[in-house]
Amino acid sequence: MAIIREKTQVFNQPIGVVRADASDSAVGEAISRSASSIANLAFRDATIEAEKAGQEAGAASSSTDIVTIDPSTGRPVAYQPPSNFGRVAARSYQNMIDRRFEESINNEITERGAEIASNSTSANQYRDRMSSYVQEMYANAVDESGNLNNYGRFIEETGTGYIASTYATMREREVRAARQALIRQQNFENFMAMRQIPELIFSGAPPEEINARIATEEQRLFDLYNTNEISLSTFSSRLDDLDGYTSQVADNRLINIYSNLPEEGSLRPRMLQ
Repeated sequence: MAIIREKTQVFNQPIGVVRADASDSAVGEAISRSASSIANLAFRDATIEAEKAGQEAGAASSSTDIVTIDPSTGRPVAYQPPSNFGRVAARSYQNMIDRRFEESINNEITERGAEIASNSTSANQYRDRMSSYVQEMYANAVDESGNLNNYGRFIEETGTGYIASTYATMREREVRAARQALIRQQNFENFMAMRQIPELIFSGAPPEEINARIATEEQRLFDLYNTNEISLSTFSSRLDDLDGYTSQVADNRLINIYSNLPEEGSLRPRMLQ
């Protein structure tokens, strides 16, 4: 039996060996990525903490400082961030101040408007007093050129819009009250006239005076009815009463005419003379 020898296989590359240069590069990249990740996390945490610090400081600022304009800067007194704040914290602080400024201005104008409205004698007086108040609020909010800055414009626009809407409501209420007062007065005048006309008729007042009063009340009734201030039944009833007074005046006129005619017996001698 023949013996078969095993052939030895030769490989050109060593088995299980990694190049040193490739290993160093991979390790370096891994370390770099890890370091960058840690740095990014640290930066993110620092940014979050800075923003949080700015927000907390902005929220803790006095409400008076939020809405009071510093004449030297034209900005709210609270706008300047603490000196130890970095760029991120300062920006976050100023963002908070801006938001609180807008909210505080809205609240202050609303509260002051309610107060002024409660002790103003008219809508026009309310408008004038509120306009003066709003002007005082943004008087110092100017830039280097003397023009209103963003804060001043916000106060002006917010105040103007609020005054316009509230004034319109108050004015409408005034007009409605004035209309109601006018209607009450006209109804009262008609009521008094409907009592006085019969008295004039009974007292023998001149027919011309009585007829003039009747004509005035007829026109008043038509005006009240045409403006829907009295019902048709009321209008008809009062108009019927006036027609009755007119008939009485006419009857009295005829009675006066007949009463002034000469008697039949006295007429003949007068004619013979």
